[in-house]
Amino acid sequence: MTVPPVDSIETVQSPEWADILIKGAARLGVAVSAQACRQLARHARELLVWNRRINLTTITEPYAMAEKHYIDSLAAVAHIGQGASVLDIGAGGGFPGLPIHIVRPDTRVTLMDARARKVSFLKHAIRALGLSGADVIQGRAEALQNEGLLFDVVLSRALMAPVAFIELARGFCRPGGAVLVMQGREDPDQTVSDQEDLQEGADIRLPRVVKETYNLPYSRARRGIIVVTL
Repeated sequence: MTVPPVDSIETVQSPEWADILIKGAARLGVAVSAQACRQLARHARELLVWNRRINLTTITEPYAMAEKHYIDSLAAVAHIGQGASVLDIGAGGGFPGLPIHIVRPDTRVTLMDARARKVSFLKHAIRALGLSGADVIQGRAEALQNEGLLFDVVLSRALMAPVAFIELARGFCRPGGAVLVMQGREDPDQTVSDQEDLQEGADIRLPRVVKETYNLPYSRARRGIIVVTL
């Protein structure tokens, strides 16, 4: 197997990378233990190795990975209750589901992706990290809506426009659960300004909608999370 340059692998396993990740997450109010940081670094290593064979991420610079993949994924932690079951739709390389579960092992995370090769990576990563509360489902969410799969929290990172994702995700969400839409750059197709924007586009009345914005700790890139409580 062809592997990335050794300096990339060494960097994600270095004390400096760990320091960047732990301090950056703390700025978003998330505590990352030394054990969790080691697991996140192992995931990053596996991601870099597998990324040479399959397209898992376009972000491969180690410190950018720490901020734009791992720290950004952890921004959702504040909106996930103790012991919650979580579904990550379109998990790809494991974001945001795996970082959330690693930092919050009380959660039970299911990663869903339609692509067999990405599912293979996710299963490998779960085995390599020794995670007991994570699982993987292969399939398109649209085709699995009637399979009785219900979770406390359903989320994704910049998978599709917010209204479309909420309509899709609510079929997997228990009554009283929440849908989290994690937004990336300020793309008009990916963002909404307030609850009225969502209500106008949705087919159902959304009981409670909150939009939170934040900046990543180092690049100051703008991000957002829409929380819909059903």
